[in-house]
Amino acid sequence: MRHLFQAAAAALLMAASSFSIWAQDYRASVMGRVLDATGAGVPSASVVLTNEATRISYRTSTNDDGHFLAALVEPGTYQLEVEAQGFKKLRKEGLQVQTGAKLTLELPLELGQVTESVTVRAEAPLLDTASADIAQVIDRRFVDLLFIPNRNPLALVSLTPGVQGGGGRFSDSGQHYVNMLGGAGQDGRNEVVVDGASITMPRQGGAMATSPSGDTVEELRVQTTMFDAGFGRSNGGVISYATRSGTNQVHGSFEYFYRNKALNANSWLNNSKGLPRPDDPRKFSSGAVGGPVWIPRLYDGRNRTFFFTSLQFDSRWSNPTYGGRVPAELERQGDFSQTLSQKGTPLTIYDVFSTQVQGSKVVRQPWPGNRIPQSFFNKTGATIMNVYPKATSSCQPQIGLYNWFDLSCASNPAK
Repeated sequence: MRHLFQAAAAALLMAASSFSIWAQDYRASVMGRVLDATGAGVPSASVVLTNEATRISYRTSTNDDGHFLAALVEPGTYQLEVEAQGFKKLRKEGLQVQTGAKLTLELPLELGQVTESVTVRAEAPLLDTASADIAQVIDRRFVDLLFIPNRNPLALVSLTPGVQGGGGRFSDSGQHYVNMLGGAGQDGRNEVVVDGASITMPRQGGAMATSPSGDTVEELRVQTTMFDAGFGRSNGGVISYATRSGTNQVHGSFEYFYRNKALNANSWLNNSKGLPRPDDPRKFSSGAVGGPVWIPRLYDGRNRTFFFTSLQFDSRWSNPTYGGRVPAELERQGDFSQTLSQKGTPLTIYDVFSTQVQGSKVVRQPWPGNRIPQSFFNKTGATIMNVYPKATSSCQPQIGLYNWFDLSCASNPAK
């Protein structure tokens, strides 16, 4: 029994280890060095990184050389505080930590009492010197301010240099066809992760199993090349989603889009073919709400427990105009005397039963008057021909020229 327990414990340990090794984490890390006035490292300094929206903190301290590391940091805006004996407290506000970033900071301290503080805010964007990957982060500002067709944030990946494609409805199977010139330069075959979990299906050509709606995405990180082994499942690039979280304040949003026949104009093709204006209605609604978990007199989740939820619904009916080449009235009777070839010249049809071999050539005789006698009609073929709709155009029959047009109706809801 004891050996069985040890084996089970070892298996669990190996499983946990493999998860930590293969996890494709979207979170960032903040590292750096705390210095004194001479440029020497300050040991045992307290470093606290606090999210300005949720007030959740990451605590660490410097080593003997003054270096520190805060790992697995959620993307967001942070306040950084550094305290050390004999130095003034350093407070850095408005520190932007983006998805997958590895920020490296140099934090000089001034001599003084801990009760004194130095506050720094709104400095220039930080340069990521701890990683060699080529990536761009598309933050929440772009999602809120730019027009995104179908509210699919994947449409924004083309803002990254060297990236083409992306977008479509969040339920479309082809939305993953993104071409990254730095990552093999082919459509699809890119790794897509949501909060560190892969959502690609390799056996489906790299298709996405799901797609977060625009209301749920905080940031998109697009890595075109030079990414590390943690994203080794792709021949292309890597797209990392970081989803939103609730904060200490309750926030929500809602939008509604409606389109119907009365607001649309007819198309040029329909007007030219005498077809009516199609009914092409669409209803799109999206909403999200988030905040702290709060149960009166039982639980106050501010600064520790949050919720966020979103719902998106897209319902559309389309009436596309379809066209095709169908048998003309005379052709249904075997008469091809009025039919033109694809080049616009008179069409000649040949009797297959008159086939003869003359030397190295096969010779057939044309049907008299380009008409096939009804005695040669195949019953099955005639039945299939009658299934085709009647021509809607009175133009002269020609090979390759459409003579039938009609409106169809299709419903494609998604949520």
